Amino acid sequence: RESHLDVLRNACFDAMAELREEQAIPLALEWTGYGKPPMARLGAVSALGKLGEMKGPQQSKALDTLIDLTDDPQFRMRLAVISALETLKDTKAIPALSRLSSRDLDGRIVRRCREVIASLREGQERSEELRKMRDYMDQMQEESRKLKDRLEVLETRLQAKT
Repeated sequence: RESHLDVLRNACFDAMAELREEQAIPLALEWTGYGKPPMARLGAVSALGKLGEMKGPQQSKALDTLIDLTDDPQFRMRLAVISALETLKDTKAIPALSRLSSRDLDGRIVRRCREVIASLREGQERSEELRKMRDYMDQMQEESRKLKDRLEVLETRLQAKT
């Protein structure tokens, strides 16, 4: 529905994103397109960032669309795309953000890209550390189980001798 600065449309996008409505992804994808009202496009990009966190086939479409929109000529749109990519927390966005930071003339865009890249890499490192810790815990549990089994065998032998 038409409204001043598309506040109603943006509120709908925000509500669908908060409710994690999967059917909202195609609608948001449609409204990111060129020719749509600029404020509605911004709301759709924000919604894609939130909706793209959901796992499923639509996630890759949301990510691909957001990556394509890093080339948008509008400053506010590029800034919104960077924030949406940060919300997605997908490291596949790093090359697009690096490319954007290297060619954009606006220092605010460059700084924001660098911040998001650092955040995504930090998240990647944390997940790698978590994976290593889980592997280590599994290894320790296996060793503990083996030691308990050996102790049981030794106790059984000791009781048999007495």
